[in-house]
Amino acid sequence: MFRDQIHETNILVIDDQQMNLDLVRDLLDVEGFRHVHTTKDPLQLSLLLNQLDIDLVLLDINMPILDGFACLALIKQHFTVDSVPPVIMLTAQNDQDNRVKALRGGASDYVMKPFNRYELLKRIEIQLENWLMKKMLRQQNKMLEKKGLGKNQSFGRCASRNHLSAWAGSRIP
Repeated sequence: MFRDQIHETNILVIDDQQMNLDLVRDLLDVEGFRHVHTTKDPLQLSLLLNQLDIDLVLLDINMPILDGFACLALIKQHFTVDSVPPVIMLTAQNDQDNRVKALRGGASDYVMKPFNRYELLKRIEIQLENWLMKKMLRQQNKMLEKKGLGKNQSFGRCASRNHLSAWAGSRIP
């Protein structure tokens, strides 16, 4: 549904190892992703979040100064609750405690290094499709609210119509 749009999304990859950044960037480039941004320095995260309209973050856990969990917390603080982009933890940490901690901290998914190319691409695609649908729904809700058809008003109108239909149906012999 969002195939063309997926390849136009902004993806941010944060990993302290240049080799990992190059590997992920090359993989995404080959698959047609046009806007892949990378950084080895997690301290650049706030700046990048302000400069770019990020649609997905691929995030390592073990990094100096700011680890992936601290970055995840910064991402959550930067956005409103309903506008946090998906974050896929891409890490060599394979223990259950780190997986649970990442997911509880707001990560959308968790992929182990070394990763399977197909698995990573599919998980990225799924997260981006969900993200784009969520963005589309937010935009449609804003349009409805501008037209005076907020959630409560729309529901009230539907309820009134159903009530009138039920009333009219009960009056027909």
